[in-house]
Amino acid sequence: MLKITKRPNSKYLQIRGTYKTPFKNYKIEYESTGTISRKKAEEYLWLLQKQLDEGTYKDNKIKRKTYDVKFVTEKLLNSFDQCPSEARIAYFKKNADCIGSTLLEDITNQKKEELIYLRYPKGTETGDLIRRYLGRKFTSIPLDERKILSSKYNTINTVVIRPLSRLISFAAENNWCKPYKIKQLPQISMRDKDKYVWTKDEIIRCMEHSDNEIKLLLIFLYRTGARIQEALDMNFARLDPNNRPMIDLDNNELNIFENKTQSWRNIPIQRNDNEPEISLWHWLQRINDREGYLFTWRFVGQQKNTIHGLIPRWREMLSFANVDQNKKRHSLRHTFASELSNKGASTNDIMSVGGWKSDTMVYNYAKVDKKRKQNLINKL
Repeated sequence: MLKITKRPNSKYLQIRGTYKTPFKNYKIEYESTGTISRKKAEEYLWLLQKQLDEGTYKDNKIKRKTYDVKFVTEKLLNSFDQCPSEARIAYFKKNADCIGSTLLEDITNQKKEELIYLRYPKGTETGDLIRRYLGRKFTSIPLDERKILSSKYNTINTVVIRPLSRLISFAAENNWCKPYKIKQLPQISMRDKDKYVWTKDEIIRCMEHSDNEIKLLLIFLYRTGARIQEALDMNFARLDPNNRPMIDLDNNELNIFENKTQSWRNIPIQRNDNEPEISLWHWLQRINDREGYLFTWRFVGQQKNTIHGLIPRWREMLSFANVDQNKKRHSLRHTFASELSNKGASTNDIMSVGGWKSDTMVYNYAKVDKKRKQNLINKL
């Protein structure tokens, strides 16, 4: 058995002992690790034992094999028995392009931030945001800002941390590195996320406000689950690749262009005569000008410092209706997914209607309400 020891006349920690392998028995007499660090000496011992097991140990020298991200990525992609999604393959390849020269044994939780910065450089929305917050205690960040950050952290976990963890697991299975885990970035808890889901009562209270354009935006997001920029891009005159209007009132449907995925999805418009004040069909039927954009704003921050801006008018509506100011536009996308889930829609149905690309994302958006939870428990 090999042990780490320290000789009185030696600067560095030593390894000595006997090691049995299928090839032969090795007797190691005070081999220097070249370090005074116990942790690094243990790594040296692990490499020594690995090379003894493989029969590659020669001349009493540890010859470190270097396995970087790019090499292991190539081996992993060629080893899949079942073909992963195109998005997942893209995550692996993008990481390999950005941090491919990084050795697996150098990927640590301490180095995690540096790797994330390589993947998301300055000048990108995600890169600039995480440079402001990464390293700070997550719970010390205001809840409103934490919600935005949580979405970015989820993206980083999906496209950086999880693929790297899979690489490390794959390499460890092949004895190319020691098995270890990289901690994922923290996200808002499900209990906190519940605070952002709108209730129908809150929607109805907002309908008593006098600003019709803000109310139309609220109903549009509530009934379609669209991202805010997707809503602001809606145009009566624009056609999709199949020559269908974006806002097709003749067929009672919307054809929404997703900027995020550069694809189209179809949303039927539900006519609800029992609740016309929160029926998107009724709101769109009342619009007289059907020549251009549905909304006057081209982006969220337009005129944000004036009374005509989207954000000030949205806040005014929330204040009027006595609704939590944390209920932002994107909260309605969570509400949309949650209502579909609570009414029995399958994960695949929610993905199709809302434009989510994975069941993991649907899980992050859809929350089961208390009444549905109670009904599920009562079935036990």
